[in-house]
Amino acid sequence: MKLLNWSCQKIHCSVDDTLWIFKDLTEHKEYVSIFENPILNKIKELHLKFGAVFTCYCFFNAWYNFTLADATDRFTKEFEKNADWLKFGFHGYGFDESETDRTYEAADSAELMLKDYRQVTKELCRITSEKNLAQYLRLSSFKGNREGIRLLHKEGIKGFLCAETMERESYYLDAEARTKLYSDGKYYDKKLGVKFLPTWLRMEKEESIEEKRDYLIKKKYPITVFTHEWAIMDDEQKIWSNFEQVFEGVNHIERKIGFF
Repeated sequence: MKLLNWSCQKIHCSVDDTLWIFKDLTEHKEYVSIFENPILNKIKELHLKFGAVFTCYCFFNAWYNFTLADATDRFTKEFEKNADWLKFGFHGYGFDESETDRTYEAADSAELMLKDYRQVTKELCRITSEKNLAQYLRLSSFKGNREGIRLLHKEGIKGFLCAETMERESYYLDAEARTKLYSDGKYYDKKLGVKFLPTWLRMEKEESIEEKRDYLIKKKYPITVFTHEWAIMDDEQKIWSNFEQVFEGVNHIERKIGFF
């Protein structure tokens, strides 16, 4: 989907730090559908009501004494059947041996990021399907050096989602690039051929959606919204209500809506 076509109102919705849903599907052997998982069930409800497309950005290892390698693959066909609106992608390795979130900003971390990307992607293909893989990523803590981004682009990744504030660093973008990113609603690294988009709304922190949502609609910027898996588990009512407010506002505009 071409992000330079501003005649269509673009929307990107995602859930970061995803891992628990796979543990839940694995442990509940009585489930006959992925949509018996409460998070996936709600995502499907929003898809059916608004046409929403969701991307879940996944860790290999996190808080649950469980890794992607432990996840069941018995729902592969159902994941693939819903691949047009339910996507999965690399967020990071997650917690390393020292129990800290592994990030990839160091100058010598590019090959490690590529290795972790391939490991997570291999597992996601096994658990879901290749058709479910996301083409846009948000890396954990928005950290990744230029060489690492180049390597992931060579793997087929089209673009990266940046932080929800200009003050926060995103990947290798300097202050000038970040200023352009937020003033234009996008940034394109011509040398690498990689697109960057701001993230505008973090659902667990938003108390009022309307003003920012309407600003983005007026500017015809892609509306990039996200939350975290753990935040849904902490306050699902707030998270899902905020998503619905975004969708309901966009439904009233005249332009065609395009989820990506």
